[in-house]
Amino acid sequence: MTSLDIVNKKGKLSDEEFRLMKEHPIHGAEMLVELGEEDMDILAGVVHHHEKLNGQGYPSGLTGSQVPLFAQLIAIADVFAALSTKRSYDDGAGAEEVSEGRKSVAFISSDREELQLLRNAVGRIIPAVQGYGFLNLDMAKQKVMNVPFRLVVVGHHQQGKTPIAIIRELQESAMAQKTPMNFVMMLPCAGYLPGQLVGKNMGIEHFIHPQMEIAEITAVLIPLL
Repeated sequence: MTSLDIVNKKGKLSDEEFRLMKEHPIHGAEMLVELGEEDMDILAGVVHHHEKLNGQGYPSGLTGSQVPLFAQLIAIADVFAALSTKRSYDDGAGAEEVSEGRKSVAFISSDREELQLLRNAVGRIIPAVQGYGFLNLDMAKQKVMNVPFRLVVVGHHQQGKTPIAIIRELQESAMAQKTPMNFVMMLPCAGYLPGQLVGKNMGIEHFIHPQMEIAEITAVLIPLL
């Protein structure tokens, strides 16, 4: 069973603590079996609810359609619970606040098709998470002053500024407002190394590209909410 000291720890887990934390889906399924649960769909959903469609989840690294439907449903419920309830690492917003989009996602792109792709990806996560689309940086910065964005996704298509310049300015705005934000940058294509190198130098760890399926983009964004 996963230690409550790890579950309730405030602050970042060590590598060993995170390894132990990742065992909790299996422990959860074992507890259900001990209580008499025999439905394989339910047990598979519990075991695999931290899998990601891109194969970077745990415990089995399943991809795409390999991830059971029940697991995907539990993952959505888990995201809502993480957003709306108080946990050791986050005070939570409350169910009503989440439904009103109090923890929101911003998309910035001068290309309307790219903007719609990003909004569709978040729509698959959970309807209660509000997505705001912006065609330019000025609109986004003005909104940042009023809305505590949880996640900012910067598209490849921008007018007058590079995605890196936009992220840098938003990072400065976030620091001024004392608002923690996660950033994701869209690359022009898969494996675009220059963008990854510059982005990682700025502390960006998550990248997407236009050739990804919406489900794959969703899999990147879910853990950042």
